[in-house]
Amino acid sequence: MKDNNFFNLNLDDTLLIGYYGGGNLGDELLLEVILNKLEEKKANNICFYYSNSNFYKRFHRNFNYHLIESNSKFKLLKKLLKSKNIVIGGGGLWGMDFNMNIFFLSFILFLSKIILNKKIYLLGVGYYDSTTRFGHIAAFFAGASSDKIFARDIESLKNFNRFKTKTVLVDDIVYMLLDMKLEKYNNDINLINKKIKLTEKNIFISIRRFNDNRCKKFKEDLIEVIISNPDKSFVLVGFEPSEIDADLDFFYNNLKAKAKNISYLEFDYNPIVLYLYLKANQDKIITIFLQFHGIVLSDIAKINFLPVYYDNKCRELLNNLGISNIVNMQELNISFIQEFINKFYK
Repeated sequence: MKDNNFFNLNLDDTLLIGYYGGGNLGDELLLEVILNKLEEKKANNICFYYSNSNFYKRFHRNFNYHLIESNSKFKLLKKLLKSKNIVIGGGGLWGMDFNMNIFFLSFILFLSKIILNKKIYLLGVGYYDSTTRFGHIAAFFAGASSDKIFARDIESLKNFNRFKTKTVLVDDIVYMLLDMKLEKYNNDINLINKKIKLTEKNIFISIRRFNDNRCKKFKEDLIEVIISNPDKSFVLVGFEPSEIDADLDFFYNNLKAKAKNISYLEFDYNPIVLYLYLKANQDKIITIFLQFHGIVLSDIAKINFLPVYYDNKCRELLNNLGISNIVNMQELNISFIQEFINKFYK
């Protein structure tokens, strides 16, 4: 991170809040990295909000920190009152993906500061012009209540700086993986090895779940590319488990009936393991990932990836990486995808 002094703070008695427990690989990855860093710093009395405890053992190590479920509102309130620090840990919360839960969270942060005078930190967060009117209002509440904001890109830095001068620029939290000891995860790579049989060269792809039809053309283009390249190996990577993204299972099963050169990697493992797997097979894989943290994982694993974006947060990330020939998802076409694949197979 460009300003990596956050974990030098006294983080004992901290309540950690994010979009954790929803089964999204990116958010689960953020949580896993943060908990590793807190464990490394020997932070005590850590609680974190997690919306679905059934997912926790599936996606995470046991850190001996206290999980507060979404149905334990009294426990959450009690911890909110007792905690010295409240940390919002990562994510482009104030952007295209903004929702009213984030609005209420932002307002609670504001009340926690003006009434309880809590120490509040926004760590590795994003605030983008693509958010809604309510998203801008929520970002004001969150930013104005914070003791310090660690913004993960230039656009977020500028936006938060409108009403909070204690804002610094950092890399996304997941880049901390580069400085972490990850040997404890090595054995879990076999979980993916058992599911996917790699060939000499493989194209890993993902499809992001939207609430509208933004992905319709992208899906159609992918189908045509996969079918028209029967000699090439494709792996569809889920960034959510099947019970969350049932449409991806449906898409894969329909495609599998038309093309035998595709396999499916469902997200049902610790998210750090995907990073280690990509890194271990970096010479055999290229990626076409729509998700923000799919791009981040490709970058840190030193894998060539298609520089496509669907929102400001992904565009900002690609700009930060110094990539010039980036393409909007709405402008992506079959020729662009095919050219990217052909370069890999030369």
